[in-house]
Amino acid sequence: MRPTLAELGVLSREEWLKAYDDLKRGCVIGSYDNVASALLADAQAHFERGGEVKQTLDWHDAVAKAKERALGKLPPLHEQLRLAGKLLDEEIGELELELSQAQAYARRGREIPLELKAKLAKEAADVLFVVMQAMYALNIPFEEVYNSVLASNWSKLNGGPVFREDGKLLKGRWYWEPDVGGLLRRHQGGDGQCEQP
Repeated sequence: MRPTLAELGVLSREEWLKAYDDLKRGCVIGSYDNVASALLADAQAHFERGGEVKQTLDWHDAVAKAKERALGKLPPLHEQLRLAGKLLDEEIGELELELSQAQAYARRGREIPLELKAKLAKEAADVLFVVMQAMYALNIPFEEVYNSVLASNWSKLNGGPVFREDGKLLKGRWYWEPDVGGLLRRHQGGDGQCEQP
């Protein structure tokens, strides 16, 4: 079982509960000693509920609400997507650096050190986090889209797998495309935007 942030000493249990209660009641976030304590309080509740995708989307929702309270409104969508693109470039660059270091160890037949694996895992999670940030801004139901693409990828194995020279699994004769457009149409609300998952 993962330790709570309160158990790690970031905030006391009472501070978590008060900050979380205040946040849910819509108290002004600036009234905290720092903005992070309010966001951490919200994160604590989500960690306790489980489900990493839901936790991440809830985190993005809490940040959006905090940003809206602090700025009076959310930045326009094009600015949110520009930031997501910039962050994705940064995170992919960091992931590529860790991958190249791991590749150097593997090429020499050496075991990849745990510290390097930990950095690589952290950077991979950061990439996913930023991708989910963009999907959140667009109100795209990430988990459902992912599951649809995953099911489609399984169809690449139908009739026997076909591999490219470098080992990439190719689309075989029985491959079928995921219907992401249909999935998004089914999730559209009355305002033309997708409903939050």
